[in-house]
Order: sequence, then C-alpha cells, then structure tokens
Amino acid sequence: MKAIVYISSICFLLGCSAHRVKKNDLIKENLKGNIHSVVTSIYDVIEIDSGESENQLVRKDSCVYNAAGNMTIMVESYNSNARDITNSKYNADGDLIEEKHYTNLSDVPPQPIIDPVTGTETFTAEQPHKMHLVDSTIYSTSGNTVEFKSYSADGGLTFSGSYEYDNKGNMAQQEFIDSYGTTIDTYTYDDNGNKMQTNSKTGKGDAAKMFSYNDKGNETEYKSYNTNGKLETSVNYTYHDYDKNGNWLSRTTTENDKFVRLEVREIK
Repeated sequence: MKAIVYISSICFLLGCSAHRVKKNDLIKENLKGNIHSVVTSIYDVIEIDSGESENQLVRKDSCVYNAAGNMTIMVESYNSNARDITNSKYNADGDLIEEKHYTNLSDVPPQPIIDPVTGTETFTAEQPHKMHLVDSTIYSTSGNTVEFKSYSADGGLTFSGSYEYDNKGNMAQQEFIDSYGTTIDTYTYDDNGNKMQTNSKTGKGDAAKMFSYNDKGNETEYKSYNTNGKLETSVNYTYHDYDKNGNWLSRTTTENDKFVRLEVREIK
C-alpha cells in the first residue's frame, strides 16, 4: 500500500488555520426545505419500435436525512428488492465518522420500517440472515482535512485517502489510494458554490470534467475529457417539475445526443 502523499502547500492554498463552514448533505445536493427523505425512481428509455420508446424502471434510490440535514441511510432497490444499503453515522459536531455498506444476497427483500410521521419506508441493515456486509469506511476529521480508510468484511484495507476543504465548505481536493495507485482530484467552484470543474491526476495522465448549472443551481450539463483531452461523454439534464421549495421533481437525461433516462423524485 502506497503512503499518502501530502502536498506541503495545501494549507497555504486552502487556509487550514481558519474555521471552515460545514455543508450538510442537503446543501451539497441542492435540496431546500425541511426534508426527511427523498425517493428517486430511475427509468431507462428503451426503444421498442422505430420512433417509439418506453420508460423501464431500473432502480429506486431511497435516502433518509437526520435533523442536521445529513443522509443516514440510502437504499438502492432493483426489481422491488433492496439490494444495496449504506448506513452513515456522525459525531456530535456533524462530522461523518463511519459508513457501512451492505448487500442483500437473498431474493427476499428486508422488511421496511414505516416512519410514523411521514409514512416513509426505510430499512435497517441489522438483518444478518438477509444482509451481507460488503465494506466499512472510517472517517477522521481535523480542521479542513478528512482522512478515510475502507475495510472489507474480512478486515482487509481496500482503499484510503483524504479530503481537503476550503473555508467555504467546498471540497477542494481529494486523494484516493487503492491497489491501482493514487488519484488526486482537484475542484474549482463558482461564486455560488457550484462545482465547475474537476481535474484528475493519475499515473496514466490527467483527465477533466466540466459542469454547467441553471439559475436554480441544478446541473444542466456534464462533459468528461480523457487524458488526451478528447471529449468522451456529454450529458445534458432538462428539468420539468419543481416543488414549492424549488426542488426538482422530474428530469430527463440526454447522453451524447441520445435521450436515455428519466428520473422522478418524491420529497417528504
């Protein structure tokens, strides 16, 4: 395992001595209002006849947030079965300290828990006869730096790294180390805190991603470039419906000029 490489100038660039603003998950996801849960139904657009298509449900993501606005559980369901579950834990300061990822090896989905206030279905991963622990990630926060290490179910280290935040609460740099080597991502933002560009440095060269947004702060375009600077993927998002707080409820995705996906959200 390679040692984590620290860039000596990072504290000067990011202002490590100052206290950074913390952004909760709702802010990071541009969700507004007193939100308890978000359920996103994802449909692939399938061509059935020449000039005709239909929407086929492929996945449903259910996310639950705590009072501080941080996600505590995420359930990815396929064919009505909860296949992947992520549980997140935080300390009293709201810092993420642990994530556990489980997968369902049974054809029988885990039983949901019905929230008595919202009626939302959530799940627990404390079902060892149905759920299998895949990995767990431990986080340690010190000032603007968050270090993390992920372990497989048998205790072996699978990857590690660190995040560096600026004093506005934006992630400025991420270092990720696994068996393939080290990747260093750096991020730039506009004055509204929207991520505009990601530059990725690996042993194979540098790659980049570019982002655009509408006046509501929702991502409208995403482009990725390979290490040769060639455009690989161009994705456009179109938003159709919003709730009273300005959160989008449905959007369509076009990838490389082809209509590929519909997403519908239920926000409570």
